[in-house]
Amino acid sequence: MWFKALYLPIILPFWFISAVYASDFEMKAVPVEGRTIAGGPVVIDVSIRYTGRKPIVITEAPGTGGTGSLTDMRQGFSAIQAPGGWKKRKVSTGQGGTFQFPKRRLQPGDVIRKKVFLHYCFSEIPAGKATVELSYPVAGRNGVGGKLLAKLSTKVELDVVEGSPAELHSLFSQTMKVVRDTGETPKGKAHEEWLQSCVRRLNACRQLIWVKHESVLPFLFKILQIQSAQVDACHSEARSSIYSLSTSSESALDGLVDYLLQSGKESDARFFFWKWKRDKVDIGRERILKLLQSEKPWIKDAARETFAENTSQLQSPNDKPIPEQPTKPSQPEPKVREALTGKPSEAQPDSGNWLLPGMIGAVIVLAGVVIFLILRRRG
Repeated sequence: MWFKALYLPIILPFWFISAVYASDFEMKAVPVEGRTIAGGPVVIDVSIRYTGRKPIVITEAPGTGGTGSLTDMRQGFSAIQAPGGWKKRKVSTGQGGTFQFPKRRLQPGDVIRKKVFLHYCFSEIPAGKATVELSYPVAGRNGVGGKLLAKLSTKVELDVVEGSPAELHSLFSQTMKVVRDTGETPKGKAHEEWLQSCVRRLNACRQLIWVKHESVLPFLFKILQIQSAQVDACHSEARSSIYSLSTSSESALDGLVDYLLQSGKESDARFFFWKWKRDKVDIGRERILKLLQSEKPWIKDAARETFAENTSQLQSPNDKPIPEQPTKPSQPEPKVREALTGKPSEAQPDSGNWLLPGMIGAVIVLAGVVIFLILRRRG
């Protein structure tokens, strides 16, 4: 329609600005060797080079700075397109609200490097060759709602392979060594190297979380036991990943219950019992009994509260009935007892027999006092 032409003077300048800035950026993506395994991990290295002539300030999207939120499944990318056999993961991306995203000043020739963990975005990653397309927005200094400087896109060819149990164990063990690499915060020039080490540890955690292999469970449990600022940021996602595995495997559920009983913290128990109660999960009679017999009070209490409606699971038809508490038999009335036994009954103390005579005596005393007062007044 003719009135749509009125939008052209408004839209054309933005198209022109985006086209100009898009030519000032180059984005490339390559798969990380040994990190393209069916079911995860599948990791891609992305580099964005600024080729403009003047310095500019951009706003980095969530998850792009190496220490961003793990709950951002797209990790700063506006879109990640994969083949039809790949199933997107349905996970909440966190609470809404107003956030201050970090600003970054780029000089000509500067490169933004980041890793993309595709097993975060997709719950099903089959083996075979695949083409994945990444789209990345470059925002100006005003961030969300501000000027979009460029919308970059690139494609990467992947050859996803099946990992053998030995290969997976070796990969997870090597990754766990990076996660365990802790140290005191250095000062001076070594501080930057320490920060890079923190990013490597965080990225190592991400290579293990949301992997769809049951053999990763022991390593996820170890992540929950590590207390450090970088690894603590992974605990919530690690618990969610463990819970996801436990809902599809009986042996994984056994491993989770054993972890809670042996090494689990109170924060771990709160999370998993809350998930079991919310999703109405039936973990089975034997597992409930194990939790109820735990020496940790917070596990016992949580088990009683969570599985209160499933107490029928705690007794099978072959089990002996739980003995009832003995109660004191009631004594028959004296006349009945005498008729039953043929013996004269002994006088039994009855705490209620004094009530009626006491009330009669009180009435007589009160009447006497009233009569005495009346006669005295007349006299």
